[in-house]
Amino acid sequence: MLKVDKRLQTKVFLAGLSVSLADLVMFATLYRALANIPSAQRRDRYPNLFRWFDFMQHTIDPAGHYRRIDIRKPRFQRAPAAPPATPKPEKTKASDSKASTSSATAQKLPASTGPTQAPVKTKADSTAAAQTSETSSTAAGAAAEAAPAVHAEPNGAAATPPKQDASSKKEKKKEGKAAPAASKKAGDEPTVDMLDIRVGRIIKVEQHPNADSLYVEEIDLGEDKPRQVVSGLVKFVPADQMQNRRVVVVTNLKPAKMRDVMSYGMVLCASNDAHDEVEPILPPEDVPVGEKIMFEGYGAEPEAQLNPKKKIFEKISPDLRTYADGVAQYKSAPFMTSKGPVVSKLTNAAIK
Repeated sequence: MLKVDKRLQTKVFLAGLSVSLADLVMFATLYRALANIPSAQRRDRYPNLFRWFDFMQHTIDPAGHYRRIDIRKPRFQRAPAAPPATPKPEKTKASDSKASTSSATAQKLPASTGPTQAPVKTKADSTAAAQTSETSSTAAGAAAEAAPAVHAEPNGAAATPPKQDASSKKEKKKEGKAAPAASKKAGDEPTVDMLDIRVGRIIKVEQHPNADSLYVEEIDLGEDKPRQVVSGLVKFVPADQMQNRRVVVVTNLKPAKMRDVMSYGMVLCASNDAHDEVEPILPPEDVPVGEKIMFEGYGAEPEAQLNPKKKIFEKISPDLRTYADGVAQYKSAPFMTSKGPVVSKLTNAAIK
């Protein structure tokens, strides 16, 4: 079973791109052995084998002739976003507070009425007095620099505090803007479930009026009306092969104008390294239009519309590929529909 588990690491079926006799025979042969493995150990001991087995028992045995084996699937949750940074307290306010405290303390001292015995100063009193003197001199120096013409008020009233200069205000504005920028950088890494990928069918295809290499397609995605999409496939796929073709479309990209024609999605295609062979990846024939492509282990709701400034698709696309069996995958998760995986004739190719 370890050999079968290893073989299924990058495969959906044992042989080919659909259910074969090998899958049926292997399912019947291993059923009793897999059913006897304790439930808690199934996913850990043979993860790829049980993933294949779970898909088979819901695909080739819909009538339930074999009793269903419960296979617990992992759930993934995104880490919570980091809290915004707390701005540092302003030093100027703290020094003003200390200066006002020292002046208030001085006002509360009673006037001397005669010769009295001088109080004994302790070490702590000397330290506090030195700190108060330093604070007062610092505040006085700052006031002298900011407003040298300010005079003390009569009757012992406190002098008017200096206004903050323009440079200190600019520094505060910079500190206030720094906190949200730090929280944006702490976001999660983009994953494929942020994309809304659906099955569609091209019902009309025309040459772009302003570009020789572009098609303008109308694609049925099960919506109220067909969606207009512009694709650069003229050099790779003839127009008659595009007509009525079943395709896979990213539907939550921000609409973009391509040579004066709006495009409201992107047809996903497989491309070899030389980029001289390109073709749209192919969903199974019986999948209804509008069905969402699913990825095992990635079940979050997609973004309503991707922000192009965040380059989300550009960060995800390097992990979109076909492998030796032609199955389209994100990392190790196949592009899956209710009728099986999405495939391509181009193997070991990038998907863009």
